[in-house]
Amino acid sequence: MPEKTFRLPSGSELPMPEPLSRTVRKFEDSLSTLPSELFQPIPFGMATLDRAFSGGVHAPDLTLVLGRQNVGKTIFILQIARNMAIWSKENNSKIIPWVCCYEHNEWSIFTRLLCMESWIQNPEDPLSYKEIIEAIIKVKKRDPDSGRVYSLLFDELKGKGVGAIDGISQYFDNLMLYYARRDRFRVEDIASTLEYFRVERGEFLIPIIDYLQTIPADKKLIARASDPQARELIIKNNLEMLKSLCIERQIPMLVVAAVDQQALVRQGPVHVEDALGPEETNYTIDSAIVLNYDRVTSENISQAEGRKAHIRISIEKNRRGPVPLEWRHQFNGGSFYIDPRGEDVPLEESYQSARVPMGQLEAE
Repeated sequence: MPEKTFRLPSGSELPMPEPLSRTVRKFEDSLSTLPSELFQPIPFGMATLDRAFSGGVHAPDLTLVLGRQNVGKTIFILQIARNMAIWSKENNSKIIPWVCCYEHNEWSIFTRLLCMESWIQNPEDPLSYKEIIEAIIKVKKRDPDSGRVYSLLFDELKGKGVGAIDGISQYFDNLMLYYARRDRFRVEDIASTLEYFRVERGEFLIPIIDYLQTIPADKKLIARASDPQARELIIKNNLEMLKSLCIERQIPMLVVAAVDQQALVRQGPVHVEDALGPEETNYTIDSAIVLNYDRVTSENISQAEGRKAHIRISIEKNRRGPVPLEWRHQFNGGSFYIDPRGEDVPLEESYQSARVPMGQLEAE
């Protein structure tokens, strides 16, 4: 029997409320199509986070990842996606991490992944982004009409490149990289993509979105997209639609968010409140992971090549475990890699003391 709907004054149609007996029958239909992995935590692949989140990211949680520019947010979510892809491959799973990026195209993300995987395979002599670009230039100058630039590129990179691509090949079919167009790829398009892969390929994508503020306005708000005063409403609406997707599809989701202008010019660490208002912080999102710089050991932090630093990874909201928690992780910008082994930050040094009374920190 087709589902009955009713029309709201706004024009939207929603399912009609039904007796529990029919709702339970819907549970049966839904549960029979969902893989068992969606009812258990999917590991982040970072021991600190996996412990704090009771094993990993859970469905249907919406997790926000935020921080200032160049602190490593894209690197962080790409590394998480890579770890999830390995987990998916090892478990022969239909759960596929999907990096949906509004900031970088697939090639840019892939080169970062190459550098990251090269470091993981051989931290003593990793591949750098500069080496990849120089190899491309050499190949194209040597044979400008060649249609084999990709394969010749790895011949040029020799052992480093081969090691990196061998590592990635282990999870080639368990990770998706996608460049999302800012002018057209809306939340409803994300929903359509999830539905296509579920129906046509039997795969359940885990969206990892970079980043929230660049998602285009929903169709009903598109006329107001150029209005600066409507910008917060558009972001709030998109976030709430993403959360609804998590619930409707029974999937977890990670979403990167930028901090506001005031936080960008302010000295000191940023917090979840610097990206979203109190309503979204308290109710819409299920957890928040915040990245801040701790200390820098390079002369110029703006140059990724050879950049090394330490970042702090903090949990400022967590419906699956304790808060607030904070760790110090080594960050190798030149290899686009964050050391997953974090060390605890003492309470008296924690950035959380600026937003949570120390007595409460100690009590927790």
